[in-house]
Amino acid sequence: MHVANAGDCEVVLAREVSGQVEAIPLTCAHGPDKVKMPGEVERIKATGALVMPRPDDEEKIPRIWSRRDGCIGGEGLAVSRSIGNFNLRDCGVIPDPEVIHFPLSANDKFICLATDGLHDCLRPKQMVARVTDLLKEGSNGCDELIDESGKVWETKFPGTYVDDATLMVCSLASPSATTPLSSRSVPSPHPQHPHPSDEQCPT
Repeated sequence: MHVANAGDCEVVLAREVSGQVEAIPLTCAHGPDKVKMPGEVERIKATGALVMPRPDDEEKIPRIWSRRDGCIGGEGLAVSRSIGNFNLRDCGVIPDPEVIHFPLSANDKFICLATDGLHDCLRPKQMVARVTDLLKEGSNGCDELIDESGKVWETKFPGTYVDDATLMVCSLASPSATTPLSSRSVPSPHPQHPHPSDEQCPT
């Protein structure tokens, strides 16, 4: 299976090992993190852009800031690859996907493709375990996980709007390895309130 990814959506494979279903992340979110992705940071800094967290960010998530005319400005973007965000192209933010090839086995059950609105709330292991249980109950898993991630977000980031979230679960046990079991996408209901990954300039 080939997986192409650019940005902060992630793909997780569910594989049965010794009778237990394990979660295997197939992608990494692209961000300006010098520990996890030093190559991304080098590309961005080579343009003269800055990489630093927002001053009020307790989690210290690194972000990309443009530096034009001697002033710090821009969007404080937390991803280093994006199909959009054209105004940060000169800061090293590129749309090029990272493509990987992953050999499948007869023990592979399904894959989960999800946006950061879900990954910020549920770890890959939690997601796969929950979908596995819901499939046994006759559900596709998407509705429940989207709803549950929204509740986790409200607890984890109180006072902010719940991020939009999309989840697709694809079966690998069927004749077609890309047969979607189901998918669900929920837009953010309250865009007037900022959330932790919003693009804002530091003061």
